[in-house]
Amino acid sequence: MWLERASLVWGQHLTIPAFELLRPRSLAEASELLLKHGDDARLIAGGTTLVILMKQRTVYYPYLIDLQGISGIDHITADGDGVRIGAMATQRAVETSSVVRRSFPALADAFGKIGNVRVRTTATVGGNLACS
Repeated sequence: MWLERASLVWGQHLTIPAFELLRPRSLAEASELLLKHGDDARLIAGGTTLVILMKQRTVYYPYLIDLQGISGIDHITADGDGVRIGAMATQRAVETSSVVRRSFPALADAFGKIGNVRVRTTATVGGNLACS
């Protein structure tokens, strides 16, 4: 597990107070970190919503648990009559997925209307569900 102390600065007015970025390598490790730090921790995926809220000082968490290093949770696969979309799948991946386009073209089109390409390339399905 990687551990970093971070303090991000954006201009003079948008800063994020220091926090520890925890980088688990498995879902089990991420779960342990959530149990250990409780309400002081949040999962971070793409960070498109959480980082903005922290910059605005709307929310603050001393521990962020980064899910980027966990493999296997960004899948998009056919499953019977449905589709399974992993929490770390980006909005852009859903938008361009041949599996989604074939089974649920309206869903792929809807994902193409969220934000812009830069946002969709970073924002994750799980992150948006967690912050909505």
